[in-house]
Amino acid sequence: TRALEQFRQLMVEVETKRQFRVGLNLFNTVPDVGIDYLVKQGVIELSPLSVAKFLYNNHSLSKLKIGQYLGQSESAFCAKVLSLFLQEFDFAGLRFDKAVRQLVTHLKMPEKMVKVEKIMEMFVKRFIKCNPKTEGQPESLVKVGCSIIQLNSDIHTRSGAKTQAKKLTEKDFLSQSLCQELDGKLLKTVYKSVKKKPLVTEVDHCSQVQLLAASLTGSAHAQLAAPHRRLVCLCSLYQVRNINTASEAEARSHPRVAWLFNDLLVIVKQTGKSGAAVHKETIPLLGLEVRLFKAGLYRCGVQIVRKRDREILVSLSLDTEQDQYKFVMDLQESIFEMEAMHRAAREANMIK
Repeated sequence: TRALEQFRQLMVEVETKRQFRVGLNLFNTVPDVGIDYLVKQGVIELSPLSVAKFLYNNHSLSKLKIGQYLGQSESAFCAKVLSLFLQEFDFAGLRFDKAVRQLVTHLKMPEKMVKVEKIMEMFVKRFIKCNPKTEGQPESLVKVGCSIIQLNSDIHTRSGAKTQAKKLTEKDFLSQSLCQELDGKLLKTVYKSVKKKPLVTEVDHCSQVQLLAASLTGSAHAQLAAPHRRLVCLCSLYQVRNINTASEAEARSHPRVAWLFNDLLVIVKQTGKSGAAVHKETIPLLGLEVRLFKAGLYRCGVQIVRKRDREILVSLSLDTEQDQYKFVMDLQESIFEMEAMHRAAREANMIK
């Protein structure tokens, strides 16, 4: 009886953790839907303070999506969340641009300047509260804050055709009317600081996926990095062409690395010392099931099967039962997670 109760508690814990991850995935797709889901599951309360602390303390959220959520100027609730989110920062004694840097480590600023302005308005209020002797009117500081974000983008993040345009010079930066109310010496220092060192957002799960995607040769990496995508595990294994082979050489002739994400299984082939990888297969996890097999030389086999037509999409083999167990557990849990996310997205009318 005790063992049965322990098992039940374990299953409740597993389901609770899964619901939490589903909420993260939904937030990293459509933030409002993710917050709504987490409230319904009892993970957070429907209060600005609870949401603000969740955004500040949870490191599995996309910094891009945090910025988009907090920049919703039309939402009174989000405005209150933003105000409380900023209460988590202590800007006392910091130079204005260094305080902006500290803020940007926790979120990626939205592309739309109207959203950036909304965030900067609240940021300036918090900055002045931490530094009561700050010179300059709040409106001017908001404009300077926006200018710093624009300057950082202009110098460090422009790409493509835009890189051919003239970079913003120090003279241009200082001559902007929005900077005239503040000390020119300070503004020169700000310009040099941003030019020398870009404003950097903390590494999140998206950064990890982007690094993997960058190692792929060809164009297969283009759609891999996405805000909702998390790396679950990397696993060395073999792709099986013929499960009944009697040749040891053939059985180990297709070494692969499985990149398991929360929504995809990507099979790649490492190409050598450079760390580059050749894309072999990408398999979405929704609607799949996992089978184990033993046949011929394969004692730790795994087959991934599509439920609707029972088609075997790929057969894989691992070296040990321990490797097989861990890979299958991670894979199966990711499949369950995707099924739960699909149901939640359908209930939220994200999909039909």
